[in-house]
Amino acid sequence: MRVPLDLYLEQPRIREAVLSPAGDRVAALLREPRGVSVWVIDLAAGGRREKRFESRMVERLHWSADGEGLVLETVDRLAFLPLAGGRPTLFLHLDPLREQRFSGIDLTHPRHVLVSEKEAEGRFRLLRVGVDGGTEVVFAGDQPIRRFVLDREGRLRVLLRAAEAAGGRPELVVERVDGQGRREALRCDALDACEPLAVDGSGRVLVRARLDGDLLRLWAVDPATGAREPLTADPEGFADLRTVELDAQSGRPLAAVYDTDRRRIYGLDAEVEGHLAPLRRRFGEASLDLQGRAGGPFWLLLEAGPRLQHPRYHLYHPAAKRLVPFLEAERASVPMLPEGRLVAPRAVSWRASDGMLLHGWLTTPAGVDPRTVPLVVRVHGGPWNHVRSGWSALTQLLVERGYAVFEPNFRASTGYGLAYTTAAKGDFGNGRVQGDILDGLDALHAQGIGDPQRVAIVGHSFGGFSTLGGLAFTPKRFRAGVASAPSIDLLRTLSDLDEEELQGNGLPLKRVVEQLIAFEDPRVATELRRKSPEAHLAATERPLLIFAGGQDERVDVVDVQHYAQALHDLGRDVTLVVDETQGHNFETRLAMRAYLTLTERFLGKHLGVAMEQEEDPEVETYLRGVVRLGGGWIATSDEAP
Repeated sequence: MRVPLDLYLEQPRIREAVLSPAGDRVAALLREPRGVSVWVIDLAAGGRREKRFESRMVERLHWSADGEGLVLETVDRLAFLPLAGGRPTLFLHLDPLREQRFSGIDLTHPRHVLVSEKEAEGRFRLLRVGVDGGTEVVFAGDQPIRRFVLDREGRLRVLLRAAEAAGGRPELVVERVDGQGRREALRCDALDACEPLAVDGSGRVLVRARLDGDLLRLWAVDPATGAREPLTADPEGFADLRTVELDAQSGRPLAAVYDTDRRRIYGLDAEVEGHLAPLRRRFGEASLDLQGRAGGPFWLLLEAGPRLQHPRYHLYHPAAKRLVPFLEAERASVPMLPEGRLVAPRAVSWRASDGMLLHGWLTTPAGVDPRTVPLVVRVHGGPWNHVRSGWSALTQLLVERGYAVFEPNFRASTGYGLAYTTAAKGDFGNGRVQGDILDGLDALHAQGIGDPQRVAIVGHSFGGFSTLGGLAFTPKRFRAGVASAPSIDLLRTLSDLDEEELQGNGLPLKRVVEQLIAFEDPRVATELRRKSPEAHLAATERPLLIFAGGQDERVDVVDVQHYAQALHDLGRDVTLVVDETQGHNFETRLAMRAYLTLTERFLGKHLGVAMEQEEDPEVETYLRGVVRLGGGWIATSDEAP
């Protein structure tokens, strides 16, 4: 039986679940028809549940350091909900004129949060704000305060600041702060991360960084001597350290997470690893996120993966080494695709034509000869990003409809080390990166996967740029393409990055991207434009479906419209959909339904996949208002050629 398309867009009932610092309660944020509800579950009292509050604005929950209340976070406000009873009390309205940012719960003071802000004349402050409205200045300086670590008394001890080396190259400096002032503990290149996480018992700074070569790992740095000790790295020597799970009470690092060929979690001491090793075996292909504290009565585990449309929660009892389901009734209260209908991707690797080993994912329909299935190449955005093995509505929809889906992590992708990311050397468009994708496609065909005569390419953002390139540079390889929010001219997109847009580490995004591709170098710019799909419009022969948002902050919708119009004027088969209310990503369920509906119809039409036409009057009405060019095929696209 065909799975209704709308089911792929169902959101989990559980928006968030957070374990208390003591590990004896869980706060849950549940989706409701008109907003969210806040629940508190007392684990020590046998799981007694109490609904505390309903709201249309709350987006996240945070426990206060004493575990006696919840900080409720909205887009621009913070409120406190005491466990003892009563309604939330607003205690802070973040001021955009002062660039105030909520920086997290203060673990060293019972009912306080940390807030960064910009003062007049380029000064920046870190504030400690109590739920009673009291404010204390923790630190003031001349740099944006993004990453920092407090000691157990609540004093600032480690600060990450941006710096500029000779030639304007951005760098990161980790500083130790004490009564003698600020002293440099570590200096890193912008691509080396250098993220301070904590100060250990001996005063060393624990840093996620790339200090001895290619891979990100966890380091301990002595701020007085500069001595460095590696604490952990991927046991398989394959992946960057993605995140470190911290003790919910003390902030002490408990486990390291890696996420490339699959998501893996390892304990950072023998005790934690003794618990995690059997859990890794128990959950197999699924990924785990851990909340807890050393010696705590309960840990909260979140299980996710490609065959789980909605994550699953578990309570783990460390003393008994016992695992029990948690919040399962809430999870099952909304429709979802059954695990048996979903297919897990498998990691694939191939050699590029220049010999580089590359990685990606392949998902194929069950019970079908892989040589006969149509194949969709799905290119990720970024390009400095990577495809992971988790749930994807589009991938699972396509596989259920009978397509194989290939998702390549071409060079420039992140997660596999710095050499992998920088190997692209800016060779985008009709260059080395696009060649990686084609080499992967050739490798799959050589293994008998996918019908070479029925291949399409799809992608969002940079993936859209690659889709345009696939049709312009290699029209014989692809029967059709679907590009959403495509960067028409990558050079223009990169050059238009906001000079004031800062990353979480305080570095300007534009300056960091320039380390990956020197887009302001005239020679690089000339080469990028020469290899751009925009310079090869006339070579595009295959049908193209384009989606764009009128409020896109990354890609100029006018560029997209001009590109589509130029193809149309050349007599090419192009359909353009523009929703003036959407940004770079689809924000509404209706827009997503329309995207999936048209993508399914378009690929079915051009790859010869017969399908039932779903009746969705709301989508049909929506499409009449957003299809700007072409689209005559939409009403009859259920007829396979």
